[in-house]
Amino acid sequence: MVGRLSKCGCRDLFNKDGFVKNPRTVTPTQARVQKSIQLVFYLLAACMMFALKQHYSTASADQLLWMLRPVAWLVEGWDGSAYSWQPGVGFVRSDYFITIAPACAGINFFIMAYGLSIFAFMRHLSTLGRQAVWLFGALAGAYGLSVVVNALRIILTIVLYEHQAGWGWLTPERLHCATGIGVYFTGLGLYYAVLHRIILNSSRGTGSLNHLLLPWAWYIAGAVAVPVVHQLYRSHEWPAMEYCLMVIGISALLWAIFAAGTKIIRKEFHAPQNSNCGR
Repeated sequence: MVGRLSKCGCRDLFNKDGFVKNPRTVTPTQARVQKSIQLVFYLLAACMMFALKQHYSTASADQLLWMLRPVAWLVEGWDGSAYSWQPGVGFVRSDYFITIAPACAGINFFIMAYGLSIFAFMRHLSTLGRQAVWLFGALAGAYGLSVVVNALRIILTIVLYEHQAGWGWLTPERLHCATGIGVYFTGLGLYYAVLHRIILNSSRGTGSLNHLLLPWAWYIAGAVAVPVVHQLYRSHEWPAMEYCLMVIGISALLWAIFAAGTKIIRKEFHAPQNSNCGR
């Protein structure tokens, strides 16, 4: 990469270890080359997200086996019941009470987790080489996270259905939807906090309102804004507003709880300690 960039007059953009040199010593031309390469990485990530969305919108159960199989394996391990594969349908429990179908694949969460890891953290990596690795490494991380979080969501749904949970307006169907929103948003928020801790090597800032707003806004964009635009584009009809309001309301409530809890914890840990030395 350094050799190729040297032909463009950017020989001094990187040091011998492949790290970008001190920004104060980088010329405007070199900075533009670096930003252009980073822009290519972002465009590649956006293209992969779009390709996943397009694939999911038309894929059958057989084409989503790469996501459904590991989720069914985790659910089966917890449930203890056998889940058999039925082509074109999904994984069906032996009593036919539960079906892990394409709607349960969690592809939208997969896309949201990958996009958040790219657009929030890739710019903090010190070399273009590390950013290139992160471009695909984040895809694997988001995939693993999606499998675990989605399996947890299905397990909670099974428990609620088996106990016939529901109270008045909160029917089993609405409770199922609310559970999915809560699990997905919590999983995305925790994933963001972990990546912030690892990549920035600091827990500082993860409790500030600005940092807490980022995963919430990203979740709203992926769970509400994108589906609304997609629905309007395909059928020129507004999607169910009840679902949109539930997503916004539940995620906002969880965000407020997390923000308040983080503030209380930080206040407790950073509170000055009384000293007995002067007594």
